[in-house]
Amino acid sequence: MHCFPGYTSIEGEWQLAADKAKAVLDAEAIYGLAGNYSFWGENNSEYVFSIQNSEIDNGRTGSGGWGSYYNSAEDGGRGDAPFSNALIEAYATNDMRITALSKENVNGEGVSLLYTTKFPDVVTHSDNSPIIRTTEIVLNRAEALAQLNGVNDESLALINDFESIEPA
Repeated sequence: MHCFPGYTSIEGEWQLAADKAKAVLDAEAIYGLAGNYSFWGENNSEYVFSIQNSEIDNGRTGSGGWGSYYNSAEDGGRGDAPFSNALIEAYATNDMRITALSKENVNGEGVSLLYTTKFPDVVTHSDNSPIIRTTEIVLNRAEALAQLNGVNDESLALINDFESIEPA
């Protein structure tokens, strides 16, 4: 449990979490949910905190950045991180987080694997790396409100906002 001045209970921490999330979400000119899954890479209202990468300032460590790690060899990466079967099975076959953000490639052994398309730049490694997204802030507020008051109209409305997200 974190210790915040003026808060001596877990209930106080849930209230603090709800209040802080609301402050972010109320800054609509800066933060907002993405309308589809094509927001990856560019600065936009979905990113609350993101590591900024460019052609000359990136996370490359000599063996490539995120693009090299997450893309298949066919796409210029190393193919280090295909989706596991457990991950694939956790999603419905029509789930946009799989269908809109992945690509199937065959590896050197002839095995078909799924890879994320979130970090496509295997040349300059300039893909930004989101750490905290507006989506997470919405979920934080919904959870905090539900912990404080049980599942309620506002916590449900926050979750239902995700239904409006369309494929890219």
